[in-house]
Amino acid sequence: MNNGIQNTMMQKLLFTLFCCLYVSVASAQQNYLVIMRDQFEAPILKGRQENADRQQLFSGNQAERSRKVERTLNFARSKGITAKSTFVDLRVGFEAQLTDQQINDLRTDPNVQIVQEDFRLQGEPIQQGEPIQQGEPIQQAWNYNEQTKSSCAVNLVGGSANSSSRKESIWVLDSGIDKNHRDLRVNEPFSISFVDGEAATIDYTGHGTHCAGIAAGKGTGQFGCNGVSSGAEVIPVKVIDKTGVGSWSRLLKALDHVIKYGQPGDVVMMSLGEYNVSNCATTNSVLTDVIKEIGRKGLFVVMSAGNSEGDANNNLPGCISGFNIFTVASVDFTCEGIQGCSAFSNLGMPAVDWVAPGSGVFSTYPNNRYAVMSGTSMACALVAGIIHARNRPPSASKLIECVGINYYLPSR
Repeated sequence: MNNGIQNTMMQKLLFTLFCCLYVSVASAQQNYLVIMRDQFEAPILKGRQENADRQQLFSGNQAERSRKVERTLNFARSKGITAKSTFVDLRVGFEAQLTDQQINDLRTDPNVQIVQEDFRLQGEPIQQGEPIQQGEPIQQAWNYNEQTKSSCAVNLVGGSANSSSRKESIWVLDSGIDKNHRDLRVNEPFSISFVDGEAATIDYTGHGTHCAGIAAGKGTGQFGCNGVSSGAEVIPVKVIDKTGVGSWSRLLKALDHVIKYGQPGDVVMMSLGEYNVSNCATTNSVLTDVIKEIGRKGLFVVMSAGNSEGDANNNLPGCISGFNIFTVASVDFTCEGIQGCSAFSNLGMPAVDWVAPGSGVFSTYPNNRYAVMSGTSMACALVAGIIHARNRPPSASKLIECVGINYYLPSR
């Protein structure tokens, strides 16, 4: 065999070995969140300069925020890690692809509190019907009231309140919101997407737009959709992609974004989750702690109980309880009243705080359309609207028994 052939074969062999090694290393890397201890850097929230103006709240803390971000990036670089993103307002840390060796190194570093693998937070199918076009005849199955221009679900929890002049906002951590829908007042400057290649003000699944209308629709279309807190400002924070899937890393970064601008009285709505999480309320101590901190800061957190026909105490983040934190399960309804507990809804104490109409709710849908959708997401949106309209938790209107447990129906 001549030298030319031998060299060619050797090059091919080396290339093959390199590719195998590269694939092996790449496959060993997973997405992780690295949370730093306060002794390294305390989060902005623990010493921030307060301001009742959102933009000034952000700007007044930006110099300190930038310093903390740079120090966090330098720490990652010192470990040979390229951070994908950082967060410093609720917790100080970074997101990165890590090898086993890097994970072990970080977990033994005294500056590091937690190294946690990323995981999916939204995998349940979204229950929805066909979009309703302008001009379609109203159908009884929509449970829609022409006089109030709202879903009968809204009327069953106390009806709409005009909130167009309220300064408090509803943060919708979801699949985005269609900014051009005539029935929604969307704040675009404070919106943000944590899904690569997808804008926060475009909603591919329709889920975020539908929930926003239930909470805050203002009823200007031919049908029109008045939400509970009609005309309230909604701020889309996209954490769910066009396939309906989200992640823990996106949710933490979204909550970090909310607290950069959030004010007491704002409502944070999270109609998302992952079911069958063992030791749900404590398994992710960081998520539990930051949600509780947001509540203690004077913002309201409203979450769905989940649609797995099971125990809401196994649905993250809805299993988390605390001050100003509310989890909502679903009941069936018609325009005549409550019909009973929704078969799809997770239930259970102490996770579930309220039950609200969630089966077959009429609301806004992308491209100036409407749709009837079902789920604890819809029930969650009703309670978010109630809390925003009242600027305090709901009033209890009646008791409803579900699987041997009594729950309160909320009212505005």
